[in-house]
Amino acid sequence: MMLVYFVYGLAFFSLGLAILLRYDRHSVHRIAQSLWFLAAFGFLHGLKEWLDLWCLLQQPVADLRGIAALLLLASFLLLFEFGRRIFLESQRSLARAGLVRRLLGAWLYVPMLLLFVALAVGSAQPWRDIAIVARYVPGFLGALLAAFGMHLYYRNCVDSADAAGADGPHGLFWHMAALSLAGYGVFAGLFTERADWYPASVLNTTLVYQLLGVPVQILRALCALGVAVSVGHLLKVFQVEHEYQLRSEIERRKAAMDLYGETRAFLDALLGATGQCVVKLNSHGEIDYANDRALQTLLCPREMLLGHSFYRTFQHSLADGSARQEDPWSAYLAGPSVPAAELARDCFWRKNGSWFEASYRATVVQSAGQRRGLLIVFQDLSE
Repeated sequence: MMLVYFVYGLAFFSLGLAILLRYDRHSVHRIAQSLWFLAAFGFLHGLKEWLDLWCLLQQPVADLRGIAALLLLASFLLLFEFGRRIFLESQRSLARAGLVRRLLGAWLYVPMLLLFVALAVGSAQPWRDIAIVARYVPGFLGALLAAFGMHLYYRNCVDSADAAGADGPHGLFWHMAALSLAGYGVFAGLFTERADWYPASVLNTTLVYQLLGVPVQILRALCALGVAVSVGHLLKVFQVEHEYQLRSEIERRKAAMDLYGETRAFLDALLGATGQCVVKLNSHGEIDYANDRALQTLLCPREMLLGHSFYRTFQHSLADGSARQEDPWSAYLAGPSVPAAELARDCFWRKNGSWFEASYRATVVQSAGQRRGLLIVFQDLSE
């Protein structure tokens, strides 16, 4: 039995861990918003079963019975909430969705709370009775809601493309999860510890052993393994979704790069056809574009031009060779107002050290109200 309790707890703990590792609350699948309740149920219920295992190995402690009962109640409340949410999600697109939402509203927790308060106050053995009723009400009902919810969610909400994207018979695992949850609801919810009141006096773990010759813990462990395996496979739908989103993003960026390349080629051809030299400066006065005509006029290869200051590279001196004292483009790039595009003349220096008189027009490039750079169109007047 110790091995059974260990496997039993491990199955539910693995369920919680698998959901935690693959859970994506931003997924387009609506079930993602409910899965963390199932994960929390798995962690708490696995911990409860390992606590029972520890009690088998050690001398039972009275205080641990209360802790085990509270862990059992908390875990089944989480299972009930998961079942309630996924059942509601499965009915969202149907005409009766409003009625179902009213019947399965959060008000259900009020009578549950009153019931457990009454047991805690009025029962002669409160921890035992709380554990038994926790199995009957949130445990059994929650497992059945989760089972029917999984079945209906697959039928009403799962796209066939999602099912085809995961490996293996995807629908089979949805049905396996539903059947495992239903079986767990029966064996863990209806057949409880024996008590002197109905139905625990009749439907209990002793009856299962008498009828089947198998301890009920083994049947619960098998159902727990079924839930863990099937839900673990269903979580692949999030991996499929991530891969699809990644492929879509790669394709979108590739299309954007192709469009950028086509636009750049078109602009290069357009600017080349004008017969004018065109240079664009960024907001720091550095060159980030030059057409072929500008490269030929300035006698500068593209790799030695891009990223360099236009002022320091091609306007560093006046025609008489004296150093220029200030950047002539600063008024355009950082001035209090944007100067209008105007035709002017200045001295530009080629990369080989010779200079020429140029006629130019400068226009500020703006985007969203911010200055993004400067476009300079010039022509060598000596030609």
